[in-house]
Amino acid sequence: MTNSTQPPPDLSCTQDLFKYTYNEQQRFRERERRFDVTELQRLAAEAVARKVEDILSISKLGEGAGNRAFVIRFRNDFKLVARIPYPVTEPRQQLVANTDTEAVLNAGAEKEIKYLARYGRPLFPFNRMQREIFNLEKQQPSVHVDSLRKYLQISSSLIPEGSRELIRPILRHPDLRPSNIFVSDDYEITSLIDWQSTTALPLFLHTGIPDNLDNSVDPVSRSLETPRMPDGLSASDEDSRLEQLELFHKRHLHYLYITETSKRNRIHYEALTLPFSVGRRKLYDLSSAPWQGDNIPLRSSLMFMRQQWLQIAARPDVPCPIAFAEEEEQACFRLDELEREVAEQLRGSMEMLGLGPEGWVSSDNYEAAKEAIGRMKEMCLEQAETECEKTAIKDHWVYDDMDEDEYL
Repeated sequence: MTNSTQPPPDLSCTQDLFKYTYNEQQRFRERERRFDVTELQRLAAEAVARKVEDILSISKLGEGAGNRAFVIRFRNDFKLVARIPYPVTEPRQQLVANTDTEAVLNAGAEKEIKYLARYGRPLFPFNRMQREIFNLEKQQPSVHVDSLRKYLQISSSLIPEGSRELIRPILRHPDLRPSNIFVSDDYEITSLIDWQSTTALPLFLHTGIPDNLDNSVDPVSRSLETPRMPDGLSASDEDSRLEQLELFHKRHLHYLYITETSKRNRIHYEALTLPFSVGRRKLYDLSSAPWQGDNIPLRSSLMFMRQQWLQIAARPDVPCPIAFAEEEEQACFRLDELEREVAEQLRGSMEMLGLGPEGWVSSDNYEAAKEAIGRMKEMCLEQAETECEKTAIKDHWVYDDMDEDEYL
């Protein structure tokens, strides 16, 4: 008798869709997701009314921030895309709910103060390009704790008065990039994916322009002038023309988001135009984030709020409860500017090398990127003028592996 049993499907999922130029093994461990392949086959076949035996192969399609996608190929060349999501929160008992606005504003800072009191120790800034700014000296957590305590003194003043809608808890998608928005052939939004990092927060803390549309760094976009096509495009060379068109495109998207929000989503527009809207969110985010050796962002933001107190405070007749020495403010703002410059240098460097977040690079470009990084390090060492610069490059090179455990 002929054995009609079909061979098992090919499960040789495509490997190495991408790589990391540094700390690769740690990134791969973080992204590992274990699941039952047999159960995935059963569910896939059931979803399209087919038999499991009709599955010929399963191959990895790609990896997102919160999903793993696979192509399941059936007989007759029918294909199905399956996504394996990450668990949203583990363990579930650590989920926190609170509707008191001031308690929400304070929870992160209070948690961080307790953590640093017990486990805090001096650290280099996590961003290795920033370390030279501080002469390669570890920073003290006590400075950040002082900033957190100052934040708690002014946090209630971040709550807008006069509109309960602005403090109403809402859910907002945390990453509205095109790849997370599914659109039908009729241009209707059919689904949004990757909600796993969503939090419920008061509206004034959730408001903002999506990163893909935000062009606030541009003064024309900040002024909300109607964008105009650049003059003399036809006479420009191709590189200049493309650069000007890209700038117009960014300005146009930013402008459309603001103007359409004002027409279609009144309460969101009210939150967007709230005085110190960006600063309120920034202070909340910085005070809630784990400390990673950098005392400047939160402290400089508190100093800026103190300077703008009359325009921000719900009761301007009440003096600002926090104070800093003038010399400290000047020094902190200077360091803040240096950190911004370093961040821009790093962004430009990664763009030139074709790297994504955390050193991500496609497998096809991995060898070329590693070679370019090596040449860049050699060139920087040749141009270094001081011992501090040489040590920063040799021992704190941004594209070398590093031990991240002390920052966890």
